[in-house]
Amino acid sequence: MSPNQDRDLRAARDRVARLRDSAAGTSRVGAANAVSLAKELAELASMLGAYGEYPEAAASAVEALGLASTSQALVTVQGVPEERPGDAVVSPDAMQTTGPASHLDAGYARALARLVLLHAVLDDTPFEDMRAEVAEDRVDVATLVIPAWDTGLRQDAAQPKVRVEQYDWNEIESLYRRYRNLVQIRRFPEAEGLIEDLIAMLRRVAPADDWAEAMLAAALGDFAGMRHDMGKEFAFSAGCEAVERKARLATAQPGRHLDTLAQSLANLQLMLDDQSHTLMTLRLNAELVWLHRRLAADDGDRFDHELAATLNDAQRLFKLLNRREQALPAILEEVEVYRRLVARGDATHRPLLAAGLNNAGVALMEAGRHTEALAATADAVTTYRELAGAGPEHHRGLALGLWTYAEVRLAAAAELPEAATAIDEAVALYRGLNEPTPDDTANLDGAAAMRDDVLRTLRSNAR
Repeated sequence: MSPNQDRDLRAARDRVARLRDSAAGTSRVGAANAVSLAKELAELASMLGAYGEYPEAAASAVEALGLASTSQALVTVQGVPEERPGDAVVSPDAMQTTGPASHLDAGYARALARLVLLHAVLDDTPFEDMRAEVAEDRVDVATLVIPAWDTGLRQDAAQPKVRVEQYDWNEIESLYRRYRNLVQIRRFPEAEGLIEDLIAMLRRVAPADDWAEAMLAAALGDFAGMRHDMGKEFAFSAGCEAVERKARLATAQPGRHLDTLAQSLANLQLMLDDQSHTLMTLRLNAELVWLHRRLAADDGDRFDHELAATLNDAQRLFKLLNRREQALPAILEEVEVYRRLVARGDATHRPLLAAGLNNAGVALMEAGRHTEALAATADAVTTYRELAGAGPEHHRGLALGLWTYAEVRLAAAAELPEAATAIDEAVALYRGLNEPTPDDTANLDGAAAMRDDVLRTLRSNAR
């Protein structure tokens, strides 16, 4: 564990401790306290799971699940207003809130906690014996209360659960087919009504039947995606519930559900990312990276591309949080994944490999790892040059690679004659672009300034 990771973990434990102390000073746990503590516990659990501290991670996740369900019951009683995800931790050192407690945050806490439990069961041998318990008994907290966002189903939820063998599965399948047909012909308002009816029907059967539970999770994911695309509320809450339910199914039968869980989690990450809740998005991304690594290990042809894209998201999110040191491992792993894809003959990923190598060169330079930065940028230029041989559409990439090549050598005070040759070629390439964009003009100015710096350093060294 790096010093920064140790600092972040201590800060997360401190936030949980402060919220516990705050709750201990009240006569009852209100919805705001329950949501905030559940959210912090789930994020602490995610961090602990990433560091392999599975017993503490699982304990924190189970507590988060219970508190999140309690908070949803209190939302109904206390009337906490609906809103987009609030209480977002925007600093690793201090908790800052943006509004009152929200049951959307409770959904986020439950989904993240369920993912941590799945992580513990699949990655830690002692927890393998807990698979059935984690998959079944502990999920009951998630079904005690119909989510508060699903206001239209509260009356239906009050009705007794139907016996599985009495339900009309043909009616459910027919309803889902009609919904899919309406989506294909873009009749979204009608499709939305059908998917809401389907969710209501499936809630009365799941989780007693795994088939119904899987279909409910899929329907919730579809509902979330549709409402997100239409700019309507409740998309994030439904997406959280879809992830939570699929994670429970994957815990019991990972071979059947991990791929669909990864898809739902990727969609949920996108929704949260669109709302600029960077640290919350990063927590979900960490679980998605773990899922894609596991899937790619079994089927790289199918999942290596998804793993690379998820790692790209990770390094972008770390940079937004000004954690460039933590972005570097994700950048380097992304490069290795693209190397695998290219080695398998997938030429479509060669431009992405070149860009990844260029990005890695900059990140390694910033980390003071100059020898590795020199090698990465040399590989980037070689790859860009191979691409440029196939057509002028890759000249921009080659110019950028040559510019970075020179920049790294100037920073390392190494191979300066080669840097001068490279930056001369970069300037010539930018000047020779057809229909240059404003960005091309700015890059030409930047490359020309870099050339002046390199030549000035060479003259100074020659004295």
